[in-house]
Amino acid sequence: MEEMKQLCIYKENDKLHSLMQYNNLQAFFDIDYGGLPGGVFTAACPPEALHSLENGLINHCLKELFKHVITNQTQRKFDVVVQEWVLYSRHHYMKAYSAEFPRLLFQDGVSSISDVSAGTKVGILFAIVIAALTKNGQEVLLNDAKLTEKIYVNMIEAFELLLCYWAWLKKDEFWEINDIDALQCAKTSIFKTINQLKHLFPRSTGNQWKIPKLHEQMHIAHNIYLFGNHQNIHTGPQEHNHIAISKKPSQHTQKRKKNFDSQLGNRLIDQYSIDFTQNKILKQQSINDYSNEAAPKFKDISLKHTNMASKFEVSMRLEYETNKIDVQYQWITGSKKGHELSQSL
Repeated sequence: MEEMKQLCIYKENDKLHSLMQYNNLQAFFDIDYGGLPGGVFTAACPPEALHSLENGLINHCLKELFKHVITNQTQRKFDVVVQEWVLYSRHHYMKAYSAEFPRLLFQDGVSSISDVSAGTKVGILFAIVIAALTKNGQEVLLNDAKLTEKIYVNMIEAFELLLCYWAWLKKDEFWEINDIDALQCAKTSIFKTINQLKHLFPRSTGNQWKIPKLHEQMHIAHNIYLFGNHQNIHTGPQEHNHIAISKKPSQHTQKRKKNFDSQLGNRLIDQYSIDFTQNKILKQQSINDYSNEAAPKFKDISLKHTNMASKFEVSMRLEYETNKIDVQYQWITGSKKGHELSQSL
């Protein structure tokens, strides 16, 4: 890390480019994580259900099941059990998912977990539990996959534990503020859940269950104590913002690996600046008092950066007689001196 800092400070661009690293212009002020004693788990982003559970523990369980527990032939037979649900008459007009309920209907089966959302993986786990409890699903797992009765029962219990834990994190209320006993009870319950998962459904690849996402669950109860409802720190809405701040601006780049990051950052900054300026222009026009004949010919309006911590300042000059606005914005940073834009409306 120290070597990377020196490369950035002294702007050794050739060495940075060889590592696919760049000094990009960015529209935000630096963020101070505050040096929390909890370290990385509670500093940059508190552990939450999307990454540490849905795309973490549940994802690892599905990979273990499909790659090391049942064969490809068994997976296809298990998919048939799930696909049959779509053909039921009562399911014909039924939605595949509900807002607060995991997805259950999978027309293409459940054995493929690549390129699917974290919420879909929860639905796949839920469908596996339901299918495993049916006669057809039980026959596939016990007779075709040759699972012992103990492994079969332990697997279902482990998956049910994860689903119950997931549903618990979706609650709107947990315990009274400053109730230390309830906090300790939650910590103990989560600890037991995690230990049961390790015992009931062991992981055979990598470091087994000795992974950070498992340890992160030990911090969940304390984060609820600090920040309230766990949904307050759920990063689903932020992930959805990738469409607006990553995918769409990327369409206006050359899509070359070497210049992609810098071009994407510049397009995003231009978009923030222009959108902010446009909103201020429209707002100012809506509040103009045209009936005031004594109004001055020009009025200077200076607007600071937005509440998104973007480092630019907007200045507008309004001419009442013609209803035209001249707009300028410039960066408020010592690293770049004055990028201006003028526009008349």
